[in-house]
Parts: sequence; C-alpha cells; structure tokens
Amino acid sequence: MENNTDHLHDSAHGTPRAAREVAHAAAEAVESIAQPIVQGISEGREQAHDIRQTASKAVRDSVNRVNRGTKKAYRSIKRSGEEFEHLAQNTIRRTPITTVLIAAGVGLSLGYVLGRASVYHPSRR
Repeated sequence: MENNTDHLHDSAHGTPRAAREVAHAAAEAVESIAQPIVQGISEGREQAHDIRQTASKAVRDSVNRVNRGTKKAYRSIKRSGEEFEHLAQNTIRRTPITTVLIAAGVGLSLGYVLGRASVYHPSRR
C-alpha cells in the first residue's frame, strides 16, 4: 500500500514540502520586517551624525564669538586705562601742588575713617 503523504515530501531531503514552504514564508516575513528596521537605524545614524556636526559647528562658532568679544573688551579696557594714565600724568604735571594736597587729603580722610572703625571694633586692631 502506498503512503498518501508521499506527495508532501521533498524527494531530495525527505522533509515535508509544507514545512519548507512555511519556513520560506517565515523567512520572507522576517526579512520584510527587518529591512525597514535596518533602514531606520541607518537613517537614525545619519541624522545623529548630522546633529553632532551641527552642534559641533555651533559650539565652535560660539567659542569664536566669545574669543572675539573678549579680545575686543580687553583692548577697550586697556585703551581706557592708558587714557586714564595719560590724563592723570598730565594733571599731575600741570598742577603738582594741587595733586599733592588732594592725595594728602584723601590719605588723611582714609586714616581717620579706618582709625574710627577700629575704635568701634577693637578686634580689628
């Protein structure tokens, strides 16, 4: 008597043809699911790279702007200090006696204020 399931077997491997078809269909299903996931991961990597590049450029630009601003502020402060120095020197040359009297007055005033402060706060002596 002949087996009725013989037509379901693959003669080369002896495996049921239906099982092979199910396995093939499962492999296709996995591939159809995996392909968009792999593509999404690849696109995500590209986007992350682009974001990283943009952020790096923004940081570099900011640092450069801060450096330029700092240098500009330094030059401005230096120029103001030099102008004040020249003004003070010219004032001292033009009116030396007045300058000495003002300096003495400021010194005496500071001495008086600091001396009185130490009277009220003996721990500062």
